[in-house]
Amino acid sequence: MKKRFDNLLTAIGALLMTFARIIAAPVAIYAQRNLLLYAGVLEKYPTLSDFAQNQVGIQGKIEILWQPLMDWNLYPTAGIAQILVFQNPQGAGFSAQPIAAAAPKTNADTNLTQPGQLPAPQAFWVDGLEIQVDAGSVATANLFALQTPNQFNAAAAVGIQSGEVDANAILSSGVVSFSVMQKEYYREGPLYRFPPRTNLRLDSSVTATLAAGTMVGKAKLRAEGKPVRFDPGMGIPTSANFQVQLTWPAVVATLSGFNARIGTFLNGWLFRAAQ
Repeated sequence: MKKRFDNLLTAIGALLMTFARIIAAPVAIYAQRNLLLYAGVLEKYPTLSDFAQNQVGIQGKIEILWQPLMDWNLYPTAGIAQILVFQNPQGAGFSAQPIAAAAPKTNADTNLTQPGQLPAPQAFWVDGLEIQVDAGSVATANLFALQTPNQFNAAAAVGIQSGEVDANAILSSGVVSFSVMQKEYYREGPLYRFPPRTNLRLDSSVTATLAAGTMVGKAKLRAEGKPVRFDPGMGIPTSANFQVQLTWPAVVATLSGFNARIGTFLNGWLFRAAQ
């Protein structure tokens, strides 16, 4: 009996040792890569070496920053055949910010300061592409106003007042093309194939008055899924021209009668001189 008990203890000890090795291996890897499990997410924490390599303001050093390139453009209610993105920098074109009164683009519309290129000494590593469509509430030319998140009356207009019919029409059509130095590197459509990482969410309810035959509610339409990743990514050199082209083979008008706006984001890393 004692021998059997000793054998059982030996087996348990062997299992515990195996379990310890299984646990220790990933922990060692996490420690080696400076990874920390925080709130269920694996994150990298900085070390003194990281600080020395990424300290800002050192002359002759190249900084590498995660900084997507963005560009918001107006989408007129009559529709448009083509939008050339990243071609109107700050101070040019028309702002797509709410009630900008036909003003030129600002740093809230785009972070480009030159048309379709990065100034010296900057370069960009493209990682992916996202597109965001926002419905509007005015039809004035070259003007955008946000759609208010209020309710619609289905008896008066079946969903038209919600503006989501506009997002559906625009996102469900069109082709996206990405080019560098007049050479195309990516093409896909329709626009909902390029969902954004974040978006507005609206939870709603519906009420019905059966006697009057009306129904009041609110809906929110958005593209969902994983953002498009370029594999492999690609580097855009300093002063090299690039653009994203949005094309609609047939012009798509907004059914609400209001202007919308489209935000295009090139995800990636900005390379620049520290000084």
